[in-house]
Amino acid sequence: MTFLNTFRGKLLLILALLLIATLGFQYYLNLVVQNENNEIREKQEQTIAAGIAIGISGLTSTKDRIQDLVSASGQTFFDSEASQRIKDILIITDKWQISDSLTDYNLPTAGEGDELNYKLLSDLTDLPAPSGAARLGRDLEQFPNKIHNDSKGEDEVHAIPVETSQGRWYVIVILKSDRNAAVWRAARPLVFTLGILLASSLITFLLV
Repeated sequence: MTFLNTFRGKLLLILALLLIATLGFQYYLNLVVQNENNEIREKQEQTIAAGIAIGISGLTSTKDRIQDLVSASGQTFFDSEASQRIKDILIITDKWQISDSLTDYNLPTAGEGDELNYKLLSDLTDLPAPSGAARLGRDLEQFPNKIHNDSKGEDEVHAIPVETSQGRWYVIVILKSDRNAAVWRAARPLVFTLGILLASSLITFLLV
């Protein structure tokens, strides 16, 4: 007890308390970030599932297009959260033609007579490689970009094969890039930790 009454003892006690407080706050912050990441991952999975459901519905429907299914009243699986995250939904035929799309840009255009002019999947030169590209096998050769470059903040592409009576078709869901938000989530604990260390240093300086 005599040591704690000395200046050195009090200083060490203060430093120990500040260290415990810093570690405790850091542990709490890590839990918060982990929970946020889990929620984001869960929402992302729900968004992908909604995009796949819309795409398959459009693939099997003879009259409704993807745009009609998304805007239809009463549907619940494509909510505002999904509309903010999904950039496009594509239906690719066995001939690698884009037969339907969530955006007007990729929709077939009218040709001569009753013919339609289809865009090809290979025409989408800005389309990143799909996630899990290795499982697509030879089909990956039809994608304009076969290698995923994670350093460019690219959109996230999910390609799901669907076996039909006309051959293998694909439903492609394109998610908007979350690069800026992901960088901030990764940097936030470091920023808070730096703030805690600065505050601890200031408190120690004032007490000393």
